[in-house]
Amino acid sequence: MTFLNIALVGGVLAFNIPLIIHLLNRSKFKTVKWGAMHLLAPVVRTNRKRIRMEQLLLLLVRAMIPVLLALAMAGPVLTGCQDLAGGSRSSLVVVLDNSYSMSAGGANASFNQARDAAMEIIRDLREGSDVSVILMAGGSGTGGGGGALLDEPTSRSSLLTEEIKRLTAAYGRADAPSSLQLAADHITRMKQSKRDMIVISDFQRVSWGPESGTLGAAVTEWRKSKDFSGSLTFLHTGKETTDNVAIIDATLSRTVVGVGQKVMLRVHLKNFGSRQYPSLRVYLDVDTQRRGVSEITLGPGEDGQAIFSHEFDTPGSHLIHISAEADATLKEDNEFLASIHVVDRIPVLLVDGDPAPPGEPLRGETGFLSVALQPYRSTSPQLSDLLAARTVPAAQFNAESLGDARAIVLANVPRLSDEQLRLIEGYVQGGGGLLIFPGNKVDRDWYNDAMYKEGGGLLPLKLGDLRGSLTDATQHTTIISQQFTHPALTLFNDRRNGNLGSASIWQWYRLEADALRPASAKAAAIAARLDSGDPFLAEKPFGDGAVLLCATACDGDWSSLPVRQVYVPFMQQLGAYAAMRVEPPRNVQVGQPLVAHLPASLLGQRATMTDPSGRRHPITLDDRGTYAYGDFKSTRQLGPYVLDAGSESKTHFVVSSPREESDLKQLTSDEMQALAKATGAEVVRTLDEYRELDRTRRHGRPIWHWFFYGLLALFFAELLLQQRFAGKR
Repeated sequence: MTFLNIALVGGVLAFNIPLIIHLLNRSKFKTVKWGAMHLLAPVVRTNRKRIRMEQLLLLLVRAMIPVLLALAMAGPVLTGCQDLAGGSRSSLVVVLDNSYSMSAGGANASFNQARDAAMEIIRDLREGSDVSVILMAGGSGTGGGGGALLDEPTSRSSLLTEEIKRLTAAYGRADAPSSLQLAADHITRMKQSKRDMIVISDFQRVSWGPESGTLGAAVTEWRKSKDFSGSLTFLHTGKETTDNVAIIDATLSRTVVGVGQKVMLRVHLKNFGSRQYPSLRVYLDVDTQRRGVSEITLGPGEDGQAIFSHEFDTPGSHLIHISAEADATLKEDNEFLASIHVVDRIPVLLVDGDPAPPGEPLRGETGFLSVALQPYRSTSPQLSDLLAARTVPAAQFNAESLGDARAIVLANVPRLSDEQLRLIEGYVQGGGGLLIFPGNKVDRDWYNDAMYKEGGGLLPLKLGDLRGSLTDATQHTTIISQQFTHPALTLFNDRRNGNLGSASIWQWYRLEADALRPASAKAAAIAARLDSGDPFLAEKPFGDGAVLLCATACDGDWSSLPVRQVYVPFMQQLGAYAAMRVEPPRNVQVGQPLVAHLPASLLGQRATMTDPSGRRHPITLDDRGTYAYGDFKSTRQLGPYVLDAGSESKTHFVVSSPREESDLKQLTSDEMQALAKATGAEVVRTLDEYRELDRTRRHGRPIWHWFFYGLLALFFAELLLQQRFAGKR
């Protein structure tokens, strides 16, 4: 225990006042000789002892009254190892929730309160204290937290508050575990012995509930640090509002969109609240022009879907904007943006290893494939094909025949010359797509030696034994109809687009990985399997491009695929994916970089990226051989970005956030207390509560009121004792 006003402790000397008064007012008597006095002597001796004890007890009570009064006025506090000075320098880490749920509530949003509280807390620090601010959202990818506002802790509080002023919410989902771990790293590198951490958040269930991750583990690691002994505080800001409708996502019916092709756009909405929406309007805008309106019914807690169809009549970059006439609680999730790259034609080169005889095109290895890739070429002059396929015999394949092809298909090619192999390796390395179909003419050993190279070459998997039979139906197999996750196959999760399992595979190569594959070799991803358990389709990145390997042939010699309805969409999906696989995504999550592959002719041109706030940033275009490469990493703002590289057309990008935070439910009071107990934290709801808690931590727990209560008790005790003793007399 110690005292805030140590000088007033000297007031305890006032206990001498009752003592002096007692000594000065002791009963004075004179001796009177009286003959019968010997009869009263025993009684007098007994009363004298009693009276002396009563007087001493009253003296003690009266002496303690000024002592307790002085101690109460001196400000006694209970202290452990707190800093008794109360105003010393300290180290502070502020973990600030800047996720987009914090923007709920409009002008009185939780983030505005959290931002103001953070600035006030930093201003309250004594000059010379060091502080760091960790953002909970907006970092690399969908996880990893938002990172530090400044790279290193700083004692320049004015600089930090200016940075905080410029912050806005809507930066994606809060990553509590990663943010706390980053805060732990910062706090152990700070200078002062007194170190504290405060987390300012709305404590949304999706970020702080049991399903959000191991928060306790993050704090445990922080507390285990030998360099830290401090406090953790949760400042719960904002009020819970649950009435919210969100546009979760929007998906296109086509992986690649071509000019003049009708595409279906499915918009997924969810009502997180208890309000009924009998006629919720959803709008579609394309390049700022209204293109469609849909009206749906959405009950409490229900999911809904709005469907639009649209044809793009010009190639290039287009921006679609979907909006819903819903609540105003969280406006950010009432809208959805997406960048769509519309192509005019995708040139594909088919390298035929078994050319057709004259006049019988379907008997060649690429006969069925060529028809599937461009079905409208000879059947419907009014309709146009997205893919433009050219066929060249394997012996004539060279750099000149490659031309402007976006993808190469090797169909039952026996083997390649060294020059042809180098040409294809350079093509894929530079960003091209390669699709390989084996057949009865392939030299398996050459493929494994020259193209697989123990996992370091083009081939995703090694060609194993030839399996199945062309005559024995009991040895046939089929493609497993599963829930596909590969982008080229997700179309077939809807059986209306075709059933891959409807075709019989009569013969196929067993695709297998090398057990001794070098660690530097990139692993292949299995996109689909056969009922036999063997891989059917595998993909592997190679340089900036990608290679797809199918286990069977593309013609009708080894399977019934060409005579099934699913063959046309299947081959078109594979061809389009192989051609467009290397195109960097134009719709990314907050914190992910924006990457553009531009024509090499634009090298040296001035390129700029315009962010959602309208600020223009210069972009450097690097030479990647076949194209110019540009990237932009500062993507903390949600919304549209526009790349202008000096050409007539501009490239649109969209930075968005997962919509988990659209569910605005917060932790209950009991759950907050349970979280605080598990992490060793204390919970406050206002800035004043935090200041009072911080003052208590600095100075100790005040106990003056207990001295005051004791003082009142002594007053009553003195009065009661005096009346009682006087009555006895």
